[in-house]
Amino acid sequence: TISVTIAGENLEFGEYGTYLRIENQDDSNATVVVPLNLTVTAPLLNIEPDSVYCRAFAALGNPAPIYLRILNQGSGVFNWSLAEEIPWLSSNQMNGMQNDSVALSIDISSLGFGRYREPVIFEAPEAVNSPETLFVILELVGNMPYLRASPDSFFFEREFDTNTLAGCQIQNIGTGALDWEASATVGWINILNSAGSDNDSLKFQIEPIFLSPGLHSGTITVRDSLAFNRQIEVPVRVKIPPADSIIVGNGRTTPGNSAVTSIELTFSRPIKEGFLPLQFNPDRLQLDSVSFQAADFSADVVMASETYDSGMFAISFLTSDSGGIEAGNYHLADLFWTAGSIPGVFGIDTILQDTLYLRLRGVDDSEVAVTVIAGAVTVDEPTAIDEFDNNLNPAALALSPNFPNPFNGQTVFELTLNERADVTIEIFNILGQKIARIQSGPLSAGRHKIFWDGNLEGRTPAPSGIYFCRAAADKSVQYRKLLLLR
Repeated sequence: TISVTIAGENLEFGEYGTYLRIENQDDSNATVVVPLNLTVTAPLLNIEPDSVYCRAFAALGNPAPIYLRILNQGSGVFNWSLAEEIPWLSSNQMNGMQNDSVALSIDISSLGFGRYREPVIFEAPEAVNSPETLFVILELVGNMPYLRASPDSFFFEREFDTNTLAGCQIQNIGTGALDWEASATVGWINILNSAGSDNDSLKFQIEPIFLSPGLHSGTITVRDSLAFNRQIEVPVRVKIPPADSIIVGNGRTTPGNSAVTSIELTFSRPIKEGFLPLQFNPDRLQLDSVSFQAADFSADVVMASETYDSGMFAISFLTSDSGGIEAGNYHLADLFWTAGSIPGVFGIDTILQDTLYLRLRGVDDSEVAVTVIAGAVTVDEPTAIDEFDNNLNPAALALSPNFPNPFNGQTVFELTLNERADVTIEIFNILGQKIARIQSGPLSAGRHKIFWDGNLEGRTPAPSGIYFCRAAADKSVQYRKLLLLR
């Protein structure tokens, strides 16, 4: 066993290499060379960041503190201290240990406009690279414009039935004059005046046709290349509650057989009572029964149905709960039908009469506007689903479900006509607003593929959400529900 002692106390920080030669005294040819490598380590002082640049605007007062980390990139430990203070720069501590965080504060009260550069010297006797110098550069500005918006953010939480106007004032808290321009990051913010100067109003419009229920965020960016801060961002958030809607579902059957359609309600506020009159073609459909779904409601609800003249009936509901029926989605009822002997597409829609009309009331007795999406029962030939009997209305149509569904690009419908007809196919959002027309004009009898590329009429991509496709030819109407996922 051979013991080797290394005297490293007088060696400087770094890497060393040598070798140990071992010889056999009885055999000069038996020699072994053993390499020896030595690394001498010590504390190594490191300041992060290693330089600081601060651009401050005099009218805003002192800038935010600058935070530094005192790190040891070597071995061992060290204590540090600041060599001296700078008149306009102070530290929250003048000495400490490795891995400390230090906050440097800048005081501009005694400074004029201009550029300042001062060294901050850290000393650590145990560290091999002590002292370490950090340079702080301060640029103090005051003789130029400065952008500020008042208010500086917007949050809207309401039901949008029309476009909503809003605005803010673009102020200059500096000197000189602003020459700003504004733009929006989202399509549903329409900026009405995109340029201005000091204290001019920036007006914009929220366009609800682009918005589905939920929380939406956008930004208005105001720019002036000659201003100190060059640009500011004004956040705009909009919360769209669920649309008040009544959706009559679709059913499908063959002549003489049964079909079921549903009625779905969506409320964005508490509701006390509702009255929904509906009409259908009694020569083509027979309403057998109405099955109410009271268990789905958030309050005790009394429901009833009443038949009027042939082809007309009404569903009513009422709660005695003072808080009303809570906002939400509800399955009101199922309608059970028996189809007549003639195939076709037969609509189920609201009645618009002086004595029979849709009524929906809130807990404060105010009337609630609601969008109604009509439904239909499609009666197919039992031998060939897509062939129509000669007794059909020539404009009768059948609209297949779209494929794919959900979709994120293009989707396709198959439309079948018995005879040539003028056909209009439109896309509606969940608010009942028309957002696109994908077919308008005559089509020949037979099958047609109808495509929607997911864009609005202005070629802007529609946002994710639920949409409805409405196909109409003369008095025949059919709806399909779509789900667009971006």
